[in-house]
Formats: sequence, structure tokens, C-alpha cells
Amino acid sequence: MIKYLKRILIGPGTEIRILQWNCNGIRTKRDQLRQLLLRERIDIALIQETHLNTHHSFHLGPDYVIHRKDRLTHKGGVMSVFHKKYSRHYKMNIRTPVGVEGQSWFLIHNGFSKLMLHNWYCVPVNSKHNR
Repeated sequence: MIKYLKRILIGPGTEIRILQWNCNGIRTKRDQLRQLLLRERIDIALIQETHLNTHHSFHLGPDYVIHRKDRLTHKGGVMSVFHKKYSRHYKMNIRTPVGVEGQSWFLIHNGFSKLMLHNWYCVPVNSKHNR
């Protein structure tokens, strides 16, 4: 599993752990993701290429809030997962450039720490779906 874990200090003694992962299909990797979130104490996961459609359900349990942006025509899509302790996250309506799919978030932690997150995926130029 290829992934990227980033630790960000957002205040005195306050660290957020963020996972970025191009999963190439998430449905069969749900248990792997759940174990990784718990083992690494990940607070936010920004996931690309989920391959979910609107009729697919996907849950990680009561400790996580999931926001999806499924691609409607073919495989793709992005998903942002927040641990429930980060309940003050707000979707930003930022238009992505052509060939980019994504979500943007504004996070407020403990009333003062602020963080802007972008979960953007650039569809490869050689992709038949990017023409």
C-alpha cells in the first residue's frame, strides 16, 4: 500500500496526522484503511481514485465522518475522512481546474487553530478519460 503520512503542528503541543493515499479502488481495502487509521492514529485521510459510485455504500465506523465526491462516468473520485474530534470542518466551494477533481476544506481546531486542506487529484494527461 503506497501512502503518504504528514504530521502538522497546528498549535502548542497539537499535532494533526494526515494521510494522503491514491488507493486505486477503496471498497476491497476498507479493513486495511481502518487498521491504518487506528494504528497510525490518523486524524484526516485524503484519498483519491476511490472508484466508488453513488450506489456504493462506504463506512468506517462511528469515529469517522466521510465526505465523498464520486466520479459519475467512470472509475475515479475522491474522499475526505475526518476523525469525529475534528467536527468543525467546512467544505470550501473552490472550482478545480479542468482535469482536476477534488475537495477543499477549512478546519478549525480548539477554536483558534486553522488549517486549509485540499484533496485534489490531477487525472493523468494520457488517461482516455481526460480527453
